[in-house]
Amino acid sequence: MMMLRRATRASRSPAHGARILTLPPPFLSSLSHYRFRSNTKSLRFKTLDEGLSCFNLMIRMHTPPSIVHFAKLLNSISRMKHHSVVVSLSHQMDSFGFPHNIHTLTIVMNSLCHLNRLGFAFSFLAKILKLGFQPDEVTFTTLIRALCNEDKTGDAQHLLMKMLEEGLHSDVFAYGILINGLCKGGNISAAIKLLRFMEECHCQPDVVVYTSIINALCKDGKFTEALNLLSEMLAKGILGDTFTYTPIIQGLCSLGEWKLVTWLLKEMLNSKIKPDIVCYSTIVDGLCKVGKTTEAHNVVDCLIEIGVEPDIVTYNTLMNGHCLRLEMDKAAKVFDTMVSKGCTPEVISYNTLINGCCKSQRMDKAMDLFQEMCQRELIPDVVTYNTLVLGFLNVRKIQDASSHLDDMIDCDQFSNCVTQSIFIDYLCKNDDWLER
Repeated sequence: MMMLRRATRASRSPAHGARILTLPPPFLSSLSHYRFRSNTKSLRFKTLDEGLSCFNLMIRMHTPPSIVHFAKLLNSISRMKHHSVVVSLSHQMDSFGFPHNIHTLTIVMNSLCHLNRLGFAFSFLAKILKLGFQPDEVTFTTLIRALCNEDKTGDAQHLLMKMLEEGLHSDVFAYGILINGLCKGGNISAAIKLLRFMEECHCQPDVVVYTSIINALCKDGKFTEALNLLSEMLAKGILGDTFTYTPIIQGLCSLGEWKLVTWLLKEMLNSKIKPDIVCYSTIVDGLCKVGKTTEAHNVVDCLIEIGVEPDIVTYNTLMNGHCLRLEMDKAAKVFDTMVSKGCTPEVISYNTLINGCCKSQRMDKAMDLFQEMCQRELIPDVVTYNTLVLGFLNVRKIQDASSHLDDMIDCDQFSNCVTQSIFIDYLCKNDDWLER
């Protein structure tokens, strides 16, 4: 592999020119706090300064602690996401003559990957080999993840094969990283091949691996394949989660496959998987778009029964479903329920109701909603004004329509091409207005 060959020729100094940290003076009073014994499980500190003080003490002790303690300290600082500090401390270990082991080198390599310094990370792989250490699964997985983050999935695959050739066994985590990288890059077929390969290597895929591929298939519109993969996963006794089911449900809703949607929802509930608000809102939106408002309300009732409160998006969707059917009284009831539940109406909430009133030619009610909207200090947008303009033109009240066009300009909601098209279309279709 080109990347690996370049690594073996790399310099031993992976962060050439990096700033060496100026450590704070040793706090001797802290010496009793940090007892460096062979059975120490961890080095705990809450802040970076405490960690640096600890390192300062360690390198100045008459009998320095073992490299195990340095590894624990570097790992703690890495977990705090101070990756540049980890690299600088590694340099200082070199300058003081403290030897590294496979764990400290892998920790520094991981920090370099987080700093997007992949070339230097591979130079640490060269350092590991030069010092006679055997790279382990963690070392290779660290580099595989970094390569995938830079969309170098081809190099990541080569590195995985190199790892297996070395007699190391890749775990589901490493496979999962690479499969996710392939899916994000749109290479679904390669991801599925890798899924089959890991099974041949007696590595059982988990829900994360399956979910990555299912998501990619759904994004590509391959809902049947996604459903088949879900069935395969369930047959193996692997339980999905809401992230597994939601993209399939979204796709099936768009296709109007309501029987399958219902089956999936029941499957989730029977498996004790609690669908989230996104999953439910997807179903509600799909049902409302095809006029199934009764079924949509049933889904919302189910949502409430399992302890998930509908949000503003769900309520807006229900109102829009009723407005599409010109069921304005039912839409108003949903609005009142939303307010009583503590959801504050948004501009889109009022726009939805105003649009329904205009389509049902209830302009007085539309204006009442417009006034209420302003009283709530919500600023009408261009959609609000366009809806009212079109509504007044539909009932042949051109003066009221013109008045709202003027209001739009006065409120800095400048008319757009839609507004102009509305006027031109209606004036052309009703030339008797022009004669007046």
